[in-house]
Amino acid sequence: MKKDTNKLLKGLIISAVTFLAGYAITMLSFNFFENITINQMRAVFAADITALIITGCIAYFFYENKKAKEAKRKATEKRRLERVEALRKEKDEINRIIFQANKVA
Repeated sequence: MKKDTNKLLKGLIISAVTFLAGYAITMLSFNFFENITINQMRAVFAADITALIITGCIAYFFYENKKAKEAKRKATEKRRLERVEALRKEKDEINRIIFQANKVA
């Protein structure tokens, strides 16, 4: 439950920041619309698009890095469990040999 609440809170914060940043950029662009030339407007538009692309790339790489870390953690856990299972089988085999030796003796 706490994890779901934490995810929801993070999502709301990210959405709010994204909304406010988009609103501020749009407001800035429209306020300058009558005061700047067409080339300056193109530059503002290009800067806006560039900022959105950079933000999207950062979010994508952050997400992919998180997925890669999770996959690495799962692979490490799987290898550890395989080693534990191998050691358990080896121990069981040793105990079986000792038990049979005690029966014979």
